[in-house]
Amino acid sequence: TREDFPKNIFDCSGNDSEIIIAQNYSELKSLRNKVVEEVEKKFLENLLSKNKNNVSRAAKEAGMHRVELQRLLKKYK
Repeated sequence: TREDFPKNIFDCSGNDSEIIIAQNYSELKSLRNKVVEEVEKKFLENLLSKNKNNVSRAAKEAGMHRVELQRLLKKYK
């Protein structure tokens, strides 16, 4: 039941009215991709901002290789 899940699984406010429920597996995959894209973009924005757009420093702070970060940046260019 819903009570078996952690309270914050639906959202931070405890109100799940903003959650889009997938109606089939194809929709679920699409929603998942959109969420991952949003999270990655916010991650990149924050990381680059904190490191004044220095990719090498940003990669080091994130614990990833510079090339890996550049690949992720290219994905959203």
